[in-house]
Amino acid sequence: MSGHRDQFYKRLRRITRQHNKLSGGYTLRLNKQNLIVARTHFTALAFPWKALFVTALIALGFKAYIMTVMDAPTYAGKLDTLSQGHMFEQAGAWVMQPDPATDAVARVMRMMRS
Repeated sequence: MSGHRDQFYKRLRRITRQHNKLSGGYTLRLNKQNLIVARTHFTALAFPWKALFVTALIALGFKAYIMTVMDAPTYAGKLDTLSQGHMFEQAGAWVMQPDPATDAVARVMRMMRS
């Protein structure tokens, strides 16, 4: 009896998998036996632009917050210390260099703090 149940669930998984594939879009075609068969569309994977944008926005906010909390000479000293370290620390120092966008956001954060 359990063999029939296993076959049923195996068939159910196959049908569900096929249904999920077809939910992305399909076209109907005639095969060699003149049966109408649904063929899935090829969907190329898209680059996650939204996730990249959110990550960049969070990094910008973090840099601006650090620049808001520390004064300019202290921040420059920390960057100098990082740039003298290993390759990973040097990469961090390069990323944390002040840029015009971060300066503008930090200026706004300072105005909000006071």
